[in-house]
Amino acid sequence: MDIVFQISQAEFHLVGGQPVSSTVGVDETLANHFTFLLYYQTNPPFVDIRTPSGVIYGVESDAYTHDSSNRAIKIHFDFTEVEIEC
Repeated sequence: MDIVFQISQAEFHLVGGQPVSSTVGVDETLANHFTFLLYYQTNPPFVDIRTPSGVIYGVESDAYTHDSSNRAIKIHFDFTEVEIEC
């Protein structure tokens, strides 16, 4: 049984294709199974998540799922590093 709880929520208004960068701290106790859910209104944005060591999780990653019917992007992975940039 999965238990889902929200750690944080942020809303970004992307204008003119300008990139947005944000850092999320991940406690070691949560880092084993971690999922980012991103919802959009019209067109799916380009999204990637970068670890401190430089690993990139994005559209070409097995962790990336796009659900066009719900306008959602999901990136799920098993993660052992703390603090990631997205």
